[in-house]
Amino acid sequence: MKLKTYLSSKNILLLVSPIIIFTIFLTFFSQEMIKVIENNFSSYKEIIKSRINFTLPSVYFIEKERSNKNSWIETIFEAFTLVPFKENVNKGTVPPPLRKKFNIPKASIKKQPPPFYNIDMIYIGVNKKFVVINNKLLTEGDFISDKEYVFLIKEDGVLLDGAWGKRWLKIR
Repeated sequence: MKLKTYLSSKNILLLVSPIIIFTIFLTFFSQEMIKVIENNFSSYKEIIKSRINFTLPSVYFIEKERSNKNSWIETIFEAFTLVPFKENVNKGTVPPPLRKKFNIPKASIKKQPPPFYNIDMIYIGVNKKFVVINNKLLTEGDFISDKEYVFLIKEDGVLLDGAWGKRWLKIR
């Protein structure tokens, strides 16, 4: 694919026009803009030109004489400060409360009763078997819940397998 590299004079003029406008603006209007700004801010001219003098207080640093060679150890210990323990006026010092772990025994799945499912429809075709349980369309191998799945579909009911063992659901 060949790109068109020719630029017409109209396209060149459009590309260069911002530069031309900028140079015209600088040459004609810049001096007039400076005069307008000076006239508007003439009252503030004295404030801007005045000098501001700051006097800094004299500060002296006094160095301690080093008592021995191991003075750097003292400075390290001074860096670590102990935070005082909060004292309550009425109760004295109160340690933080101890948190105990609660061991709640988990209920065994087999002790819970199995959920109740209602079969709405069973369809058995040439190669496909479908069942509608609690308004869910399922085939063999699909999970009804986290713990149970459809094991077998027959004309009179559905065989479920899972946490409660194998059980039959019959059409009513």
